[in-house]
Order: sequence, then C-alpha cells, then structure tokens
Amino acid sequence: MRSRLSPTLFPWLAAAATFLVGATLTLGAATLVDRETEDREDQVASLVSQRIRDNILGVLVPVSEAADAVTAFVAVNDGQLPPDGTQEYLDRLVSDNPDWRNITLAPGNRMDFIAPIAGNEAALGLRYEDLTEQWPGIKAVIDSGAPALLGPVTLIEGGEAFIYREPIIIDGDYWGMVSVVIDAATLDPTVYLMGSATAAAVSDAVSGDVILGEVGEQGSLQHRDSTTLTVPAEEWVLTLSTSHSRTEAVPTALVGIALSLLAGFGVVVLLRARQRARELDLRLASVADEAPSALFELLLTPNAEVETRFVSSAVEHLLGPTPAETAAVGILHFLPEPEREVVDQAMRRREPWRVQFQIHDERSERWLLMQATPSHRDGVDGLWHGSLTDVTAEVRRDAVALQAAKDAAERTREEFVSSIQRSATPTGYGDIDRGFRIYNDAMCEFLEIDQDELISRGGPHAFMRPEDRIRYGEAHERLERGEIENFEMILRFVTGQGRDKWADVSEIKMPEIEGLPPQSLRQAVDVTALIESREGLQRAVDIDSVTGLYSRRWLMNRLREVLSQPGHQVGVLLIDLAEFLVINRTHGQQAGDEMLAELADLVRGELSGAWQVARLDGHVFAAVLSPLPTDDDDVLADSASLLLDRLAGEFTFRGLKFSRTASIGIAVSDSASTAETLLRAADDALTTAKTRGRSRWHLAEAKNQSEGVEVALRQEDELLGALTERQFVVYYQPKVSLADRSVTGFEALVRWQHPSEGLRAPITFIDALESSGLITRLGPQVLDQVLAVLSAQPDLPGAISINVSAIELTDSGWLDRFLGAVARAGVDPQRITVELTETTTLTLTDEAVINLEALRRQGFGLELDDFGVGYASIGVLRRIPFTGVKLDRSFVSSLRADDRTSLDVVAGIASLVRGLNLNPIAEGIETDDQATLLREAGWTCGQGYLFGRPEPEPIWERV
Repeated sequence: MRSRLSPTLFPWLAAAATFLVGATLTLGAATLVDRETEDREDQVASLVSQRIRDNILGVLVPVSEAADAVTAFVAVNDGQLPPDGTQEYLDRLVSDNPDWRNITLAPGNRMDFIAPIAGNEAALGLRYEDLTEQWPGIKAVIDSGAPALLGPVTLIEGGEAFIYREPIIIDGDYWGMVSVVIDAATLDPTVYLMGSATAAAVSDAVSGDVILGEVGEQGSLQHRDSTTLTVPAEEWVLTLSTSHSRTEAVPTALVGIALSLLAGFGVVVLLRARQRARELDLRLASVADEAPSALFELLLTPNAEVETRFVSSAVEHLLGPTPAETAAVGILHFLPEPEREVVDQAMRRREPWRVQFQIHDERSERWLLMQATPSHRDGVDGLWHGSLTDVTAEVRRDAVALQAAKDAAERTREEFVSSIQRSATPTGYGDIDRGFRIYNDAMCEFLEIDQDELISRGGPHAFMRPEDRIRYGEAHERLERGEIENFEMILRFVTGQGRDKWADVSEIKMPEIEGLPPQSLRQAVDVTALIESREGLQRAVDIDSVTGLYSRRWLMNRLREVLSQPGHQVGVLLIDLAEFLVINRTHGQQAGDEMLAELADLVRGELSGAWQVARLDGHVFAAVLSPLPTDDDDVLADSASLLLDRLAGEFTFRGLKFSRTASIGIAVSDSASTAETLLRAADDALTTAKTRGRSRWHLAEAKNQSEGVEVALRQEDELLGALTERQFVVYYQPKVSLADRSVTGFEALVRWQHPSEGLRAPITFIDALESSGLITRLGPQVLDQVLAVLSAQPDLPGAISINVSAIELTDSGWLDRFLGAVARAGVDPQRITVELTETTTLTLTDEAVINLEALRRQGFGLELDDFGVGYASIGVLRRIPFTGVKLDRSFVSSLRADDRTSLDVVAGIASLVRGLNLNPIAEGIETDDQATLLREAGWTCGQGYLFGRPEPEPIWERV
C-alpha cells in the first residue's frame, strides 16, 4: 500500500521527531546534572568548612564559659566588686588563654577592670559610649540582653580583634558588660557568625563566603550551607555560601533544542553532563585527599552505635589501614580507651569533641589530633564531621622548647644562686609562698647563727622583733598577692647571740620562670652603726649635754608643732640667770656649767607636768606650756613668781658663795604667732623685766606681738626690692683636704648687701625668702654669679657648691632654667655641686628627685648638707644619687678628745658615708684639735673658719 505522506513532508516529520527526542534527552540530562552538581558541591562545602567549624567552636566555647563565670562572679558579689579580688580573678581567667588579648569588666559601661593590665592601661576608665565605631553593636547587645561576637575592630592598644560581649543582668537591671577580646587571627575570616537572638544587631560580625565552582556572568549564589553551633548561653549559626551554576540548564536546553535537528546532539549533551559530574567527583576527592588531615563523617544511630560513613584517603598515611578498612572497623576504634570514653560522652551530649592521643607502629611514635563537630545537614540527625591530623611535629617542638626553657631556667637559677652565695650582702632567695630556702653566709654572719639553725627556725623573720615581724608579714603578703612588686623597710633583729641589730631590708618579686613557682629575693643592709649613731645624734641634738634639758633646736620644732594645731594657745617663759656671765668668766667654764646644771634642776623641779623646759642659749632657759588651761588665767604669772622665789638664793662653788637672781619674760601666742615671733615677744618682755630690776617678770603685750607680724610684711617688701636691685652677693668659703689642707673646692654663700645696714648674714633673710616664695628669684642670681667666677677662673680647684631649696626643686621649670644657664656659660657641669639640707630631702616630690637624677647624669655633684640633725634615713642616701655628705657643725662644736661618745658618733657616721662611696665632709671646724680628731675619725675633707672665712672672691692657696 502506498504511503499517503508526501515525500516533501517526511523530512519535516523526522526533524520534528528528532527535535522532540533531543529536547527531552537534553532537558533530562541538564536536570540530572544540576541535581548531581548540587549534591557534590554540598559535600565539598561540608568538607571545607569542617576545619573552620572546629576552630570556631574551640575558641567560642571557652570564651563563652569564661564570660558566664564572670557574670556569676559579679552576681555572687551583688555587683559590689572587691578591687583586689576582682583583678586577681580576671588575671587567673586570662592567664591560660594565649589567644585572648584581654578580658574586660565594665560596670556601668566603663572599663574598670582589665586583665592583663600591662599593655592595656590606655583603656582603663574609657566609657563604651566614647567608642563611636563599636557603640552601635554594643548598644544592640544591651538592648537584646543576649551575647554577641562583634568585629573585627581596631583596638586602642593596637591590632585587630574580635570581641565577645555578654551583658550582665542583676535583679532584672542591666549592670554592665563582660567582654573577651580575641586575636583576629584566631578566628577564620571566611566565616559568617551571628547570634540567633541578635541577628539584626550584629551586621558587622565576622563575615565572608566560601565560593566553590565557577560562576558565569549570569551566575548567582543560590545555596547556603548553615550549621547551628550550640555554645553555652547562645546558639550561633555558622553559614558557608556555595555557588551553583543552575543557569547552565537553560543554555544547555536551548543548545540542545537548537541542535536537535540531529538526534545525536542530545547524546553529546548527555555525555557532556556526565563529564561535568565526573569533574565534580574528582574535585570532591581532591579536596578530601589533598587536605593535610584525614576528613571523616560519623553517624550516631538511634541505638547509640557510631558508624563511619566516610573517611578520606589521608587516613591510610595516618593510621595504616585503607579508608575502606578504617570505615569497616570505625575510625573511633583506633582511639585509646580514655579518649574513646571522652568522645562517647561528648557525642551522647551532642557536643563538639577534641582528643589527642599517641600511636605506636613499626614506623615511629606519633601524636594525632582527632576532633569533630555535630552537623544537621540534609535533616539527618546524629551526623558528625571531623578531622584527624598528625601533630607530632608540634608536640615534639613544644616538648623541646619546654625542655630548653627549663634547662635554661635551671642554668640561670644555678648561676643566680651561686652569685647569691658569693655576695657580701645578707641575702635570701626562694618561693614567695613557701618561704626562703637559700641563705648566704653573709646572712648567717649578720644573724650570728649557722645555716642549719637558720633554716630550721624558718628564716630571718623568726629573729625579727614581734612588732617588726608583723610589719614585714603584711608587706610580704601584699607582694605574694601581686599588689606590689617590691618593698623596703628598716627592721630590728635579735641575733643568735642575743644582740640587737638593725637592717634596711628590701624584697623584690623575681621575673617568672616557667616550671617554677613565683620567687622573690630579699637583701638586708646592716645599718646598726647608723641607727646607733643616729640615736646618739638625736640625743646630742635634742638634749643639752650640760643641763640634761631639751636643746634650742628641739624647742623650735616643738613650738612649730604646737602652733600648727588650731585652737591651741601656747605660753612661754624666758628665764635669764643674771650672775652667770660673771661667774663663768671669773671662775671658768666648770663653775658656769655647775651653776647651769643646778638652775636646770630647780626649774625642772618647779615646772613639772605639762611644762617642757629647754636651754635656749648660754644662760637663758625657756619653758613652754601647751595648751594653756582655760580655767586658770594666772597660771603663767603664778609659775613665774614661784620660779623667781625658788631661784633666788646662793650658789656655792669650791667653798665660795655667790648670790643668784633671775628675770623672766612671758609671752602668749595668738592666731598670727610663729615660733620666731613668739620667742621674740618673750625676749622683749625679758628685756623689760631686767630693766625694772632683778627678780621680776613681765608679760608681753598682744599689741607688740602683732607688730612683729607687720615687721615681717615690711621685710618681705624690702626683700622684693633687694632682688630687683640685685643687692644679694655671693661669698666663697674654701673646702680643704684634712690630710694636707689643700683646697678641694668652695661653697657659695649668699649675703645681703643692705644699702643702709651693710652686709647681712643669711639667717636674717633666708627664712623670709622661703616663706614668701621669693627664694625662686634669688637662686638664678646666685647661679649667674657663680658661673661668672667659674668662666673667669678656669684653673679654680674643685667645684663650687650651690645651695638649692626644696621650693626651687619643686618648680616645674627649674631644671631647664638651671641647665640652660650652665650651657650658655660654657661651664663644665663637673665644676658645680648642688647642696641640699637633710630637712629639704624630706619634702622632695618625685618630680624633684627625677630632676636631681637628671643633674647627676649630666655630671653635676650632689651633696647632702647638715647631715645628722634631721630625720632622714639611709633610704634618702639610696633614693637620691648623692656624691658627698657634710656633717652638721653641731657634732664638730662639741667634739673633744675626752668625750668618747661624741668621737664614736662621728666615726660611725664617717664609716657609713665611706661605705656608701660618698665623699665625707665636716663643716664648722674652728680649731686644729677638731680638724685632727675628725681626720682620725675618718673625715677626709673639712670646711670652717680654721681654713678661711667666706670672701667675695675664691682664695685657693694652701691654708
């Protein structure tokens, strides 16, 4: 039967059939390719992200736990944080986490506690509101009440970091925030993390995408692999984006349709799709096999068994069996029992886990790290992705480094201990919290005990006086707690022989050595001779040797003390013995001394109780009553009358009888009184009493005392004019070597060339200059005159010393002006010495001490003047870099060959000064005997009228 189809229609029908077949095959192939491609890309994303997930969980879990612990700590203390305990607590938290930059506690959004403090001082006290770049994210955390990871941010201490912030809520109210700052490098920057409760708030959280496959011009990101990471107190969503070339299906279909005129083209398309799938398979295998770690996938079945669903080929290199063999027995089979138990418990709790273990085979001993994280991909429950990594190199490197550090520390410690044993300074060394275990021979010699007994009794603190042991214990506890790094104090010991000794004890916390507990070093400088000398000195300064009464110096200090107390009214009796000068001149000093001693006994016996009596000068005595009793207006007059009756009578010396009478001046302080004006008023009253006859007393009128204040004000105006007209001039007194009396230098002494009264001594104006602050204008004038002399006389022997007051040293611009003047004059700093009195050193600020240290570094000399009359300790000589010490003239004036006590005192001070490598200088030398005794006592240089009085120009021939 002949076909009814026209021959011309058959090609079209064939083409149509081919078209339909080709289109169907092509669309089906494209759909199949797209589905397979997506599955493989999902696997690649999971494998690549596994290591990132493990890293993030390893960081966030301890960070979140630490933040929760701090929150609990704050809640336990009801928000009232102890400063010491809080700082110590934060220090402990951060010490074991090297990746943490710091941990911060900010009550009320102000950063009050930071650990560690070192390196983060600039952040203390800052308020979060002032951190403009971080505040929006911080505010979002506060508003949401949930923690968040913010960053990366640039820290004010430098560098970039991520910050985990957790708000602290107490009784429903926002208290503040705890923040953990993590190094930026610690978290992988290709991960997007966001707290589920604060998703909208932290748009600047760690972000980025892992892009897999190629994206064409019309390609788009159409898939995200999201995994929820459960962290204490919060769920975090880890999202990795993958790109799919789904648009490839459409152009493939169009090409197939366009080419479907030939049915074979559909087959080509199908083959091409299969090739694409094989390429993805190869890429998946490459990602898994080329990774340094073996990647694996586990499934926790409902009956709590663990199946190894997948393991990469790297496992064969790490464990030995092939991937198939490993999967058959299960990768967890290779874990030792303790580590397997840890893993089983973590998997039952659906928590990440991380274990490190050692394996032994014929090749070597190796350390492996196995870790895994739960995953919920494709809705499969109980799925885990993990990795197995060879960490042998890291473990061995850490072990070698640790052992090297321990060996180095031990060598250093052995050398250090050896140096302690050789030291001539009493020294102890050991653990801070368990006591000192090493003591050198010098310590045993100081305590007069052998090494075994010293250790058995617990160390040197067992030999301290009880009150000093308490002071030392308190300071040592502060050192142990880390509140201070060192301390220094004078302590009294009772030696093994029962003798009292004093030591300047210092203790310092040593740098930490890995593997050893905290150590400290304690040294003791024997200052027994100094203390005994100072006690003798204090007695010599405060007690008059003839009468046993207080001295003038003590009286002035006492008056200044009581007059500084508001509301205290002070009464003074000034007592003058009329016949003393005649008896002393006609019958000698012994007669005068006996008369003074008898008078002192009479006055002391009559004025008891609150009265304090001093020998003011020569034959004048002063009695002070403070405070004056408010219920007895006549106490001063009655006491003066009784004294006059008691002192009237006869004085007997070697059988000779002499009449004895006295006069008394009385003064009462007012609100404007000073020690000087009160004594001046009493002296004026004494003069009036003497002019009216013997055995009388007179009370100074208040009007006359106020006139003294007016005189002081007028003097201040006069001094200001003298400074303006440059009436102050410099005189020079030589310093000499006591061995051959050659000139070794000069002291610059200021004088007031008064236009009408002539040359006036410093005692008449220095106090007024200092009290008014005008001394800061006098100093530069003195320096200019000294520099002129040094410039004009380059051969002048030694240096010229200049006295500088504490007021000048506390002036912030003094150092720059001083150095500038010397530089402009072109004078070598070694030709100038700055002198400070011992009293001045007690008022120096830290800035003033820094200025003195700067002077010393420049080459200037520093001398301590009037040594022995103030209250400075050996600490002053150690705190300030002095080059010389000048013995006060009060020691020299009382020096006699038959006075063994005074000789021992000056010899002891000389020994101390020389022991500190300082130049010993004695001032106030007026006789050859004094010069000889001082030289024999160890004083090498001297100054005084014996060698030369102050002159307008330096005179430096041998004296």
